[in-house]
Amino acid sequence: MDRGLVPPWAHLNELQAENKRLKEAQTRGEVENALKAKGYAPQAAGLFTGEPAKLDEWLNRQWRRLGQAALCRGRAAGKR
Repeated sequence: MDRGLVPPWAHLNELQAENKRLKEAQTRGEVENALKAKGYAPQAAGLFTGEPAKLDEWLNRQWRRLGQAALCRGRAAGKR
């Protein structure tokens, strides 16, 4: 094989990695925009690893956890 010719599959891993990065960036942008629209800081997108369609579900779970943690802290503070 001539050294000047590179078979098409030689760059497949590079192309797949680039495609993955582009999809992740697009998804992160969608999540950031959705968070902004809901009044949240877009930086929270770094905490979310799911699909943008499941953002509301994730936010609800996080708020419940935060509420439970605050309730537990309040009870613990009241026992002191």
